[in-house]
Amino acid sequence: MRGSFIVLEGIDGSGKTTQMDLVHKWLNAENVPHVVTREPGGVTSADAVRLLLAQSGNSWSPMGQALLLNAARVEHTLTLIEPNLSCGTHVLSDRYVDSTLAYQGGDDEAMVNKLLALHTLVVGPRLPDVSLWLDIDFEVGQERLRRRVKQGEVHDFEKKHALQEKARKGYAYLSKRFPERFIRVDAGGTKKETFECIQRHLRDRIT
Repeated sequence: MRGSFIVLEGIDGSGKTTQMDLVHKWLNAENVPHVVTREPGGVTSADAVRLLLAQSGNSWSPMGQALLLNAARVEHTLTLIEPNLSCGTHVLSDRYVDSTLAYQGGDDEAMVNKLLALHTLVVGPRLPDVSLWLDIDFEVGQERLRRRVKQGEVHDFEKKHALQEKARKGYAYLSKRFPERFIRVDAGGTKKETFECIQRHLRDRIT
């Protein structure tokens, strides 16, 4: 039996990392076989691209970023995602192709089509079985990020402001375009409320 490919998506500050940790602990308690991964990264070669983008991401054009992300995604998919799915292990990823579509494509249909064509060309038809979009108001996300900065995390608000707004529009567009796999989760409440919503959507799929 093939595993399910579940991806958490959302703008910075939406709580993906926190919710992924909660889902991981829940599935461990239920003895559900799964692996947790992330993008960009997940495997050594893809982590190198993550580092490159962290150091110079703002200097790349949207398509240049997309090409780098797809290079990393090929290795991630072939090395980690597909082998685990094939042997019946569920794969939970913090971001996948929908992040590229949202951040580099926004709600521009023509650009999203180009990015999808690129993904299909280099990665193949692999798409998430479920994309859980953790949706929050932009300002709520910004306030969460400010709290993280106070705790020592580095975040360039000025450079990323427009990018986060673009991505949120992108996710809204994708949720309408791919309703069969996109699930919007209201992430503006408490951590517990968001997690319980995620549980409801995943319970019948992977437990």
